[in-house]
Amino acid sequence: MNQIFLSNRDGSFLILPNLKDSSYYGVSFFKEREMYKVIDFIGLDYPIKELKKDFAHAEISYVVRENKEIKAKLYMPFKKRAIIFDVEDNEEEHEIKLIVDMRKLYDFREWGRNYIIEIRDKYIIIHYTKTTHANEDATDGAKEYEIYLVIDIDRRQRFNITKEWVKKEYIVDSKRQGKCCRYVYDLLTIKTDSFKAAFSTDLDEAINTLEEIKDEKKTLARLNDHKIWLYNLINRKKLGGKEVNGDNIKRAYSYAINTIDELNVRERFFAGLPWFFQFWARDELIALRSLMLLNDKRSIGILEYYLENIDINGLKAYKDSSLKSFDGIGWFFKRLYNIIDLNFLGDKRFKKLIFA
Repeated sequence: MNQIFLSNRDGSFLILPNLKDSSYYGVSFFKEREMYKVIDFIGLDYPIKELKKDFAHAEISYVVRENKEIKAKLYMPFKKRAIIFDVEDNEEEHEIKLIVDMRKLYDFREWGRNYIIEIRDKYIIIHYTKTTHANEDATDGAKEYEIYLVIDIDRRQRFNITKEWVKKEYIVDSKRQGKCCRYVYDLLTIKTDSFKAAFSTDLDEAINTLEEIKDEKKTLARLNDHKIWLYNLINRKKLGGKEVNGDNIKRAYSYAINTIDELNVRERFFAGLPWFFQFWARDELIALRSLMLLNDKRSIGILEYYLENIDINGLKAYKDSSLKSFDGIGWFFKRLYNIIDLNFLGDKRFKKLIFA
């Protein structure tokens, strides 16, 4: 496997590459209709032998030396803007390396990137401020936005703050005729077997999230609850009235269910990640049939939303948007037919919606 994709099932995601890299990879979080990248690289500075993905976490096998391999697990806690990186080795400590590239995901400007690192009690706080710069903008020195990354530390952990700008090559972007390279911030290394961090545009929110996930047993239990819910869907014998047979079909079926669930954001679904972190009426309605086949009640909520945001000019993916999808109207009525055909009429919300 050349890369791993994980989502917190609420818009935030991470992509961990093995070979080819992209400026859209790393860790990004979603807040108030904006996607922010925060981490460019998190991991051990050893060759990666293998990447594996469970529904709830990524597993990375590292080659430490010729006769030793170790494993690490990477989690995105359920609906939290945070990550956990656990190293599995009882024999020796290893340095976790952190490189950041804090920005709005589509913001590739090089100037006016300001990092402040502060050690406060049990936290390392990285405060990023993006300001305008005369080399790229009409103004100079005006603050545009802020991002916070808060890392959990204790007295036993040894860390080294490097603070060095390094040039990163992005092979995937070059092939897509995008940005081939960019300077990112090599921030620190820390010796620990469990790295925990949270991020936000608000410092208090990031600290509160970090405190919530520090009870790792409880955090991973919540993640496992959602994993069990997914497995119950996957283990159903029928899909839309048809038998689900054969190992390859079941494997593809499980991947498809997990993939669409990873695009979930507050009961709606992104057009795609990492590039299309928006709601697109047509794309959402095309994908909606898969939720109906799973008897997923989120499909009713999406139809309910579009019924309230439709007129003769089209569908609005956002209530306050002036843009409308005219070609989404046909898909909307097609899905209304599908939801009746698949016997969703027993749902009280749907009855009220249609017959009010």
